[in-house]
Amino acid sequence: MSFLSPLAFAAFALSLPLVLLYFLKVRRRERRISSLLLWDAALRDREASTFFQRLQRDPLLVLQILALLALTLALARPIVTVIGEGARKVVVVLDVSASMKARDVSPSRFDVARSDAAQLVRRLGEAAEVMVVEAGVQPTVTAALSRDHDRALAAIRAAYARDLPNRLPEALRTARALVGGDPRAEIHVFTDGAYQLGSTPETTDPRVRWIGVGRRSQNVGITNLSVRKSYTGSFDYQAFVSLVNYTPESQTFDFSLEVDGRTLAEKSVTLEPSVRRSVVLPFTHNGGGAVAARLHIDDDLASDNVAWAVLPPPRKIAVTLVSPGNLFLEKVLKTDPQVALDVKTPDQYAGGMGEADVVVVDSTAPPRVGPGRFVFVNTVPADVPIEVLGRIEQPTIMDWDRQHPVMRHVEFAKVAIEDALRLRPLSAGRPLVEAVGGPLIYALEEQDRKAVVIGFDLFKTDFPLRVAFPLILSNTLRWLHPAALDQSSLQVAAGQPILLPVAHGIASATITTPSGRTVKAPITRGAVSFTETDEVGLYTLSTVRGDLRVAVNLMDADESNLTPRPLPAPSGPGPQAAAPQPVQRDLWPFFVVLAILLLALEGLLYWRRQTGGRPVLPAGAGDRWALALRGSLVLLLALTLTRPVLPRWVDRQNVVFLLDLSDSVSLAARERAYRFMAESVRHLRSGDRHSVIVFGEEAVVDQPLSNRTGVDRPKAQVGGHGTNIFQAIQLALATLPPGHANRIVMLTDGRQNAGNALAGAQAAKNAGADIYYVAAPLTFTQEVVAESMVLPQEVKYGEPFQAKVVVWSHRDTQGRVSLFRNGEFLGSQIVRLSAGKNVFAYRQ
Repeated sequence: MSFLSPLAFAAFALSLPLVLLYFLKVRRRERRISSLLLWDAALRDREASTFFQRLQRDPLLVLQILALLALTLALARPIVTVIGEGARKVVVVLDVSASMKARDVSPSRFDVARSDAAQLVRRLGEAAEVMVVEAGVQPTVTAALSRDHDRALAAIRAAYARDLPNRLPEALRTARALVGGDPRAEIHVFTDGAYQLGSTPETTDPRVRWIGVGRRSQNVGITNLSVRKSYTGSFDYQAFVSLVNYTPESQTFDFSLEVDGRTLAEKSVTLEPSVRRSVVLPFTHNGGGAVAARLHIDDDLASDNVAWAVLPPPRKIAVTLVSPGNLFLEKVLKTDPQVALDVKTPDQYAGGMGEADVVVVDSTAPPRVGPGRFVFVNTVPADVPIEVLGRIEQPTIMDWDRQHPVMRHVEFAKVAIEDALRLRPLSAGRPLVEAVGGPLIYALEEQDRKAVVIGFDLFKTDFPLRVAFPLILSNTLRWLHPAALDQSSLQVAAGQPILLPVAHGIASATITTPSGRTVKAPITRGAVSFTETDEVGLYTLSTVRGDLRVAVNLMDADESNLTPRPLPAPSGPGPQAAAPQPVQRDLWPFFVVLAILLLALEGLLYWRRQTGGRPVLPAGAGDRWALALRGSLVLLLALTLTRPVLPRWVDRQNVVFLLDLSDSVSLAARERAYRFMAESVRHLRSGDRHSVIVFGEEAVVDQPLSNRTGVDRPKAQVGGHGTNIFQAIQLALATLPPGHANRIVMLTDGRQNAGNALAGAQAAKNAGADIYYVAAPLTFTQEVVAESMVLPQEVKYGEPFQAKVVVWSHRDTQGRVSLFRNGEFLGSQIVRLSAGKNVFAYRQ
């Protein structure tokens, strides 16, 4: 046995003043009594007392000295070295999806899985390193890899199931990336198997062990709820509800539809096994309410027995049209039932928003418009960060963004434009319609301004004569201003983020969850974002303009079907056994327990001496204080066994470098990125930590988080045929400890072709991690990319159409374009390529 703090033995010197206290003369109080016959013993004690009396054999003193000795040994931190099991890396992955709430096992599937995971950790040797990962919307490492088993057990006890779809593949991918290729690693997955598992590297890894819970599927659920307006009246709605019986027997239950707590309809429903039924219920409401569909049945899962929908409040968008006269714009805006239109001439408009929610500026250029929500048609005001370089004659449309909300259901394949402005954006935004020479329609998103720029005259195009024109204008107004949110915008699936635009000028918002928890939601570029939608029910968004409710539903058929599927059997020999290692065990808790027992016994003897064993407190105030001091000391020592930790502020940051090793990044660019990392690490302050994650088709931890003074060259290998920025950000968030000053530095060319980098950036923002981007420049001497082929969405039988091929070239060159249809060669052509985008149209 050895001691980590031998200087603590100096604390035993306190035993000297403790012994001296027993030599002090006892102070006695005078009392008049009738006889001394019964006080002979006290008289002899008084006669024997002098200023210093000889030390008596007092058991209280002996117990106090022994307790002080035990505390001194505990402060010295004694340790003993034993030979333990080989060092293993054990990763516990907990499935926290909604199906784990099922009550087919008592008390629930997740409680059983959590108990099994805790037993696994308790059985491990002290040399084993343990990590706990929760398979939520984003894989979360709740206990980092370490030998602190108590911390892992605390993370397992704190975990709970949520109303989320299954996300095990992402969690497994993260766990495998964190342990790398270590053959001693073990990944234990605790799940109910209520989903289909494909054959992937995550499921076939021999290091993965599957532990299943759950016995049956006794559940009836709501898998869909949608509410739409009926055409028969302004306040008439129809609710469409899908019900599914996932039990092996027929089920009869009551189903009801409620609006704001008032029951509108109730009926009895009988479903045969594995049968889906759709129910249509018409109702009347003036808007602004919450619709609830409920199943009154006692089954194994309660999360899918209710579904919510929110009817948008009856509000109109105040639109100001500034134009010298445009019949197309006026007609479309006046026919929109949710628009309150105010038409002004250019002389009547001096800039700004006024009382309007959206300002449409047509063919006039005010000197300044300021912050707000705008639609600019055939004009760009001077304070808008878009430069006009001239005009484009008969622009050829290359492509349009079909995913943006403004372009929903909009088709631009056959639109003809006589001429347009040649636009050069100078600020953050997104081109919605691209032509050779620049964007035709551009969505501008600044911190205090949001605008859509239509860069052509509506009188010099056939666009206003097409169905796409009122659609794009309606979509634009609803994207710029939240007053016209439709029902689908106020209903999201569990686990999906709530992204809602807010009115201009709102700087703060709070969201109240169904359980009553209030969270401050960040507002960026006029939109509020909230990602903690792991609880079904109604969320309330509160701003200075009022409250807005959003419905979050499970409505996931895979989660409602509780039938456990067969889990993958272990493949291969499994993890390698490691050689035994010496392990140091702390002995101070045993000495603290011994001190507690000694002090408790000493306090009991003191109480008996002062009260004669009667169940009362001592009569004297000093004796009561002495007894209270002993009790407080015992409680304080018992508290130390829980190992409390005091939070403290530290000036330290964690930096994760994401290094792109895909094939599109040249060796020269990789070398430049490595030198940037090395130089950055040299400038980190003492205590700062850094790590390196390399990514391509997948992401791998190359160098774990540490405070080393340098960075090594990456050694991990990843597939180079893809760029998955989302997975790299996801892995970085899993390695970063929550609540710290975390930074993510991406060194990439940004050419992602897998995953969703925007979703990863949103997750990093919600986690409080800053993202910095260092571009990897293109160092190839030449690169040509066939970006896309633009085809009309539909053509009539026998109607000719144009097939447009979009090709990007790094510099001027020559190439050959070949066309194939279903593998059949159609023809080829030698073309001249200019630097940038090139469009070639072929009549079919």
